[in-house]
Amino acid sequence: MKEARAFLKSSALYLVGGGLSKAVSLLMLPLYTRRVSPEAYGLYDASLAAAALFSSLLYLDIWNGILRFMYDEGDDRAKMRPAAAGGVLFLGSSALYCALVAVLTPRFGLVNPGWLCLYGCLNALSQATGSVARGLGQNVRYMAAGLLGTLTATAANLVLLLLFRWGYEALYLSACLGYAVTSLINLLSRRALGLRRGLLPFGPPLRRMLAFSAPLCLNSAAYWFLTGYSKAAVAGVLSAWDNGLYAVAGKFGLIVTLLSRCFQLAWQELSFGKGGLLRKEQGAFYSAALKAYLRAMPVALALLLPAARLSFPVFVSPAYREAYRLVPAVLLAMAAASASEFLGSVFAALKRTRPLFATTAAGALVNVLALAFGLKRFGVKAAGAALFFGFLTTALWRAALLWRLIGLRVSPRAVAAPLLWLAACLLWYFALGAPGNAALLAVAAAAIPVFCRKQLAAVRLKLRPAKRSCDNFKP
Repeated sequence: MKEARAFLKSSALYLVGGGLSKAVSLLMLPLYTRRVSPEAYGLYDASLAAAALFSSLLYLDIWNGILRFMYDEGDDRAKMRPAAAGGVLFLGSSALYCALVAVLTPRFGLVNPGWLCLYGCLNALSQATGSVARGLGQNVRYMAAGLLGTLTATAANLVLLLLFRWGYEALYLSACLGYAVTSLINLLSRRALGLRRGLLPFGPPLRRMLAFSAPLCLNSAAYWFLTGYSKAAVAGVLSAWDNGLYAVAGKFGLIVTLLSRCFQLAWQELSFGKGGLLRKEQGAFYSAALKAYLRAMPVALALLLPAARLSFPVFVSPAYREAYRLVPAVLLAMAAASASEFLGSVFAALKRTRPLFATTAAGALVNVLALAFGLKRFGVKAAGAALFFGFLTTALWRAALLWRLIGLRVSPRAVAAPLLWLAACLLWYFALGAPGNAALLAVAAAAIPVFCRKQLAAVRLKLRPAKRSCDNFKP
């Protein structure tokens, strides 16, 4: 039960830390949608999509490599070797990123290359320093850094949008300030500063991290075609106005991302310690975890759908009112994305990152083809559906590979009831008005304790066999 307590504690910390950031993004929607037009917001979102592509190609997901190799070291001083190796990769990647942005941004028809350079570098820095803090076991500091960074960005947005009447440029500067504060707090700890004084040679970790992260670079580029390409395609094929609607609908998907992310971060720390289990033990461990995950997510979506329908007129300006039709597909896509990410973390725990690229590329191909077929026929509504089918393809292929690799198994009957309930909620989202969705929200909320009780029982069953099998095992 020690592992269960550690897992739940980590989940709670990440929920608090990430919850404020996602909550603020939703709470700021009234300000964003009233001060920034759909066209300007769509252009801003397309610019961030371009920055994400460049970042995916050049930063190699070094934050995952930092965390993974820090967990392999026995003491805190040795853990700083992979952290330092990650710092070297970060500096080189940042130089290449800024050069690429300066050269290619004008060709994409985007503006503000300076903001994109600053935004991309600081975003990557906040993720890398967060991995260092987590690798040193400083989860509270990691949470506090995220909270203070979010508060900084929020305060800057309020001042720039309300007092100085800035446009979407305020969103760039606010995000950069938030990332800078987060990075400084993660870095400027006495523990990390003290360890850096006695830094060991980091040449071997650098080479291992490059070998580990190189496949992740291709995977990240493929991931962009699974996610960011939708924004670029909507803006290019349709208009920046349509992309503005799609971006606002995506804000409601942040709730699903939050629920998934707090689980993923805590799960990552637990699963990285299980890489040395025997094949049969790994299969039982990950199968029970996936079963609990797949039972919980449809229940969460059944609660979020009516909540989003009721809150949409409150949070969104009438200029964006058509975006409410896009919310269900975005929520489903984020749920499929979270399942795909969960399965991907299992490969990372097993140090088998090569299958990640092939599975992500398959999902990206489905997304690109679906967008090419659907955007001109169905408009912006096709973007969410294409994203869902893309992530579903990735998740199913990863599950099939893990079935062959470690015997991952989940009975379809274990998740049938939640999926049927979710399908009914999707129909009610459009068919019922405000009173009907309010009633649905009450019913879904009343059902949550029942499903949560079963989920917690599944987590305990998942952890007990692994704990017994690991009594004599030291990862």
